[in-house]
Amino acid sequence: MIMRRVLMFAAIVSCVASSALSQWTQPTPPNGPIYYNGGNVGIGTPSPVQKLDVNGGNISLSSGNSIYLHSSSDPNWTFGKDNAHNINVRGFGSQNRAFQVIDTLNEAARFTVNFASGNVGVFGNLALVSGNSIYLHASNDPNWTFGKDAANNINVRGYGNQNRAFQVIDDSTGSDVVRFSVNLLTGDVTSTGNLAAKYQDVAEWVPASSSLAPGTVVIIGSDHDNEVLPSQRAYDTRVAGVVSPNPGVLLGVAGDAKEKIAAAGRVKVRVDATRAPIRRGDLLVTSDKPGMAMKSEPVSVGGVLMHRPGTVVGKALEPLASGQGEILVLLSLQ
Repeated sequence: MIMRRVLMFAAIVSCVASSALSQWTQPTPPNGPIYYNGGNVGIGTPSPVQKLDVNGGNISLSSGNSIYLHSSSDPNWTFGKDNAHNINVRGFGSQNRAFQVIDTLNEAARFTVNFASGNVGVFGNLALVSGNSIYLHASNDPNWTFGKDAANNINVRGYGNQNRAFQVIDDSTGSDVVRFSVNLLTGDVTSTGNLAAKYQDVAEWVPASSSLAPGTVVIIGSDHDNEVLPSQRAYDTRVAGVVSPNPGVLLGVAGDAKEKIAAAGRVKVRVDATRAPIRRGDLLVTSDKPGMAMKSEPVSVGGVLMHRPGTVVGKALEPLASGQGEILVLLSLQ
């Protein structure tokens, strides 16, 4: 009787052990059955070697959930690895306290966050979504380097405290040579080279009597100081320039009652060729058509043909055979 009970107990233990190593049938996930070997759980593999071993699929977390990785014996961990593209995402505990994205071809860290210092390192370019900014600050050092191109000896720096400047520096000579500087205190901009602009005229914001169309020839107003209005009569010595739509260089301060008035450079001008056709190189003056220029006709002074001084708007760079239109003019008020 005792022997029979011992054999029955052994059979029960064997049955339980066999059941523990068998497949869990409920539930059955899409990637395959779940197995349990007494210590590890396998999904899609009957021989799990980790606490959770997944084969043949991905682990998906619901929104707001996370995976926590920790090992008391090894403070370093691998969060994810892409062997096909040699990418590894790792974390380092203990004193390192860092998070890195690593190129496993040469074990080079491409992106690093150091939790102890707060430093972020990027091996490559940093792209920002439009509207975002990088804020650089150090309480013990008000100066900072925004970017450096060692291959081409270019350094972009900012200076805090009383300097408050932004500079582009050439390091090729072994000493810092400032090529471009913006002084934030005074608003001054300094460049050691040429200033290139898409458009070819120089204009400034000037108070105007009314809203003026581009190409309008203007004169100095007589009712208010520092104000312009459309020209009204021929050969007016008060000519002050032309309204510019897109100046290459724009001076002054914008305002609702101001217009961009060009006094030098190349700009489109409204012209009237009803009196005489306009050829390239002709001198232009104000006409009797409001806001328009026309060909200047010289007068004889002691037998010498001369154009009326103080009336010239500029020289025509394009012809207009008849009627009214808009042509490119080289402004040269004289």
